[in-house]
Amino acid sequence: HLVEHMCFRGTKSFPKTDLIHFLQSVGAGFGPDINAYTAFDETVYQLSLPTDDADTLAKGLKIMREWAHDVNFDDADIDLERGVVVEEWRLGRGANQRMLDKFLPVVFKGSKYALRLPIGTKESVETMSHDTIKRFYREWYRPDLMAMMVVGDIDPDKMEQTIRAEFSTVPTPPTERPKEFYPIPDNDAPLYSIVSDRENPYNVLILAFKTEVPHYVDTGDYRRYLTEQLFLQLLNLRLNELMQQANPPFLYTQASYDRLWVRAKGAYQLIAVVPDNGMERGLATVLTENERVRQHGFTATELERAKKTLLRSLEQRYLDRDKTESSKLMHEYVAHFLANDPAPGIEFEFQFAQAHLGEVSLAEVNSLPQKWITPKNRIVVAENVEKAGVKIPAETEFQTVTQQVATTKVEAYQEKKLATALLKQKPAPGKIVAQKTMEAIGVTE
Repeated sequence: HLVEHMCFRGTKSFPKTDLIHFLQSVGAGFGPDINAYTAFDETVYQLSLPTDDADTLAKGLKIMREWAHDVNFDDADIDLERGVVVEEWRLGRGANQRMLDKFLPVVFKGSKYALRLPIGTKESVETMSHDTIKRFYREWYRPDLMAMMVVGDIDPDKMEQTIRAEFSTVPTPPTERPKEFYPIPDNDAPLYSIVSDRENPYNVLILAFKTEVPHYVDTGDYRRYLTEQLFLQLLNLRLNELMQQANPPFLYTQASYDRLWVRAKGAYQLIAVVPDNGMERGLATVLTENERVRQHGFTATELERAKKTLLRSLEQRYLDRDKTESSKLMHEYVAHFLANDPAPGIEFEFQFAQAHLGEVSLAEVNSLPQKWITPKNRIVVAENVEKAGVKIPAETEFQTVTQQVATTKVEAYQEKKLATALLKQKPAPGKIVAQKTMEAIGVTE
């Protein structure tokens, strides 16, 4: 993270503040146009520049090239930047971060990810040596671990040639330090983390089931991905139906299937915002609905409606494909490089769904909860508000809820009959009683 900050302190061709002055001179602002982040597994740099100025674009590529190899690590600048990172760390010490610090070691229990957040500790930022920072840059900023993406109004072949010319001069270290991978172990008994903060505005419940990392390579995998999307859509519809009650168990809920914050583990997750003193009820409800789909599955009519909804969503994206912002496409390509997520493009996705979505059977959709919803690998995180009248549940209470749901018979979902028309009787149409033309502005009233 400190190395990322140093990239903005100057490079070989853009020393000191020249880099920032140049970017600001072409209208690029920090945040929307000039951005970088360091997560658990990667550092990503992004520039948004005008493509109608060849000189600006060339300088932007040069900045990227020098971030890759020619950053100036002036010792005095490193010491100045320590204070910037510490201040960033301090400003981030809000309720969310304080609770995250408490529950991530539980989520990542038994893994190296549990030991440190990417921003580091105040002590490490303030005391690490200059040589340590420079060594990290030399060891990890190297060609075999890098990718360069460009999205915009450009000639792709010409841009590729330019990138090859610029980046081919980035040397490979004589000795490459091996890149280690840190697994997240499975857990037999459920893991619970119950946290609270006086500044936390909402009660948030997270129920996660650790899985293998989602893996999509070929068309068979993409068909499975569509099956997973149908399952999530169906479950979310049922959960949203529960929110229509007079006294709902949660105010918001969402089921998803993705990575568990890091690339080392996948997770099927449910997040719910629950009312005050509603944690146990919220947990009981999401566990019960999971058991309902695990034991009884979905119905054929539910699935047919979900297929139509998913296909309409893909069709809308396909029709709007020429209006897609560059940043959205860039996000897909970054995920493709870092996590091997597929990025076939909306043309392929829509055409594939048209051809194959109808083939997805109810049995395939109903097989997913058998794979995802298991007694092992469960994690429950409860982020509670701290205020008068709100009771924070104990772990034993969550254990009791989990046991009660596991031993209670769950009835199959009773599908409600949908109305065939919005109105039982159509109203009589009105009629025009007067008409006036406003010729000056071309309007008829």
